[in-house]
Amino acid sequence: MDEKPTYEQLEKRIRELEEALTQETTQLRQVRHEVEYRLKQSIQADRLAALGEVVAGVAHEINNPNSFITYNVPMLQEIWESLQPVVKDHATQHPAFQGKPIQPNEMIQDMNDVIESIRIGSERISKVVVNLKDFARLDESPEFKPIDVNEVIKKTLTIVGAQLRRSADKVVTQLDVTIPEVQGHFGKIEQVLANLLTNATHALPRKHGSIISLSTRYLEPLKSVLVTVEDNGNGIPAKTLHRIFEPFYTSRRNTGGTGLGLSISHGIIEEHGGILGVLSKPGLGTRFSLFLPETEEVKLELEPTILCVDDEKAFPEMIRSYFAKAKPAPAEVMTHPEKVVAHLEEHPEIDMVISDIRMPHLNGWELLERIKARFPLISVILYSGHPEELEHEGSCTAKPDALIQKPFELKYLGQLIENIGRCVL
Repeated sequence: MDEKPTYEQLEKRIRELEEALTQETTQLRQVRHEVEYRLKQSIQADRLAALGEVVAGVAHEINNPNSFITYNVPMLQEIWESLQPVVKDHATQHPAFQGKPIQPNEMIQDMNDVIESIRIGSERISKVVVNLKDFARLDESPEFKPIDVNEVIKKTLTIVGAQLRRSADKVVTQLDVTIPEVQGHFGKIEQVLANLLTNATHALPRKHGSIISLSTRYLEPLKSVLVTVEDNGNGIPAKTLHRIFEPFYTSRRNTGGTGLGLSISHGIIEEHGGILGVLSKPGLGTRFSLFLPETEEVKLELEPTILCVDDEKAFPEMIRSYFAKAKPAPAEVMTHPEKVVAHLEEHPEIDMVISDIRMPHLNGWELLERIKARFPLISVILYSGHPEELEHEGSCTAKPDALIQKPFELKYLGQLIENIGRCVL
């Protein structure tokens, strides 16, 4: 008669089955990611080939008539300068100019301004044509070269700038001139930025008060350049945020959206060894973060991170340990709230702050005000063991994403965070 297995044997067998199931699941996930990646690459290649031909033709048609303007403006300027003395003498003698509101000097200045405007407009058209031709040659030189990200942004703004100005009340650019060059493909990064900026215009529900912000800076710990594109538009619901990089997924199907722009952009950034992340809140806006490694040797590994703030380390350490094991999700602990905003500047992967309210020097409500003023899309959860402290402080205009009274179960906190939503990296 066979002996019944012991409890230890059963437990061991269960662990073996769990490990086998985990391995099978991991392999299945890898195969699915590989299929999705190949699909993105195929879609991107077909799209760029077709779009390149169209863009090259459009650029050629624009360039021909503009060349007549460009070549003739200097001649027009020269002729007008030679005619100015004649116009002045004629105006002083001809009765048609007597008693008129416009005087000869004003007319001459207006004509100078008109000619200068034509010259500037023609140069701007020439720049657009050059950028369109560069875009059309996207696949002609696939090798990576050192590129200036700020220069990519400036060229992108030449192409989509008019659309931004029509859609947004204000376009703010903060480009750090000290950032190093990165290894990449100029045209492909330009394509990604054009897509992100165009998406930002679609997210703006109104002209008045709408803002699109574009910035660059260098992250020394990551050896990477960070590009952010942020708007204060409609935002994306938490339940759909994780799907925006899927091929063919779009919320603008009825208005011409194909669901390919972000999918292709995500693939391009992965090809560069970078990371394309998104943080969004309905009604507040969306921020896309583009991390580009300085060299091909830099390997980026980032995950959405929670920052726990408390002047006493024991409780936030318990929160950190819980998320490290139960979720798993990375979390950090800080005991100096006055240093939090500076820490967030250097760690854009942090998308949520959980803070005690009762702290010396800077309480939770004051910290909330500082965080939301600089990072309106970062979620902030406040907790306290004193019910009266959970009431909204009068001097604080910002609102937390949640308020919790201690003691509370960490499982409840985890569910609350899932409902609020996280950054996608």
